[in-house]
Amino acid sequence: MKKIILATALAVCSSFQESRATALESLIVQSSEQETIKKLTGMTYCVINKEVVHTILEEYSEEEKIWKELARLSEENLYQGSAVGLAYKDGELYLLSAAHIFFGTREEVIAESGKKRYRKEVEIYPQLLDKAGYYSDELVGVKGKPLEVLAHDDKDHALFKLAVAESEQHNILEFFANKDEIYAGQPIIGAGYRVMPDFDKLKRRLLLDVTRGYVRSLGDPNISSDDNYLDVDLTEVQGMSGGPVITADGKLVGLISVAVMTLPTKTSLLLHIEGIKKFLDENDYSWIINNEKTTKSHNSY
Repeated sequence: MKKIILATALAVCSSFQESRATALESLIVQSSEQETIKKLTGMTYCVINKEVVHTILEEYSEEEKIWKELARLSEENLYQGSAVGLAYKDGELYLLSAAHIFFGTREEVIAESGKKRYRKEVEIYPQLLDKAGYYSDELVGVKGKPLEVLAHDDKDHALFKLAVAESEQHNILEFFANKDEIYAGQPIIGAGYRVMPDFDKLKRRLLLDVTRGYVRSLGDPNISSDDNYLDVDLTEVQGMSGGPVITADGKLVGLISVAVMTLPTKTSLLLHIEGIKKFLDENDYSWIINNEKTTKSHNSY
């Protein structure tokens, strides 16, 4: 009888120890994941674009052989995207994003009849925010306008840099995922700044969103042998374009490509890390890929 009681007690004790160990392992996993998410949100920035649209009525002068402006109507809009801090070097912060949020100045003829035509000019003035809040004509948390924007429209890659004070904190990415580290079914975590329109179109509320998903397959399912996109299952919202997507251990696998809906929507494609690396390498930024990311103090993740 004593042997049975002793065996039962040992079994209960062993089970208790195992449950404690399992609970401890669970806490460690949760703590690690929370730290990864904290780092992810710390290196995610918001890009605000002030768009000035000019609609111009012009008339052609036969004598001068030029189009002369008759009237101009101008309108301002604000819209946004997201970016990830990539490197800090010699007083400049380098950020990676999606090219479609940096259209720059462009113009087009929208109507023409005889000697008169309507032309549209669109100018984009990007600025960087580093915290959630409200923005309007006076932007909160602004770091400044980019010194340079390098964009590849076809692949939707963009790299831009800002002059920042040495005393500022610069949260940047530390690791890129390698192609052989990405697999179908892999859990991923993304981040970006959701736009929440208010009644006034020049005043909107920013929220930093974190979203989870998984890799469905490698490449674009509609294009064979494609390294520019990852086929994923991930929820996104308008404003998150250009936001970073990482693995559970904090390695960048890609960027959110296009987020256009104001309500949460499933996306299918990310800008693939392999295409991003090629973009950086072809434009003489291989030092970022090689982890030569800083010459001064910063916070790297």
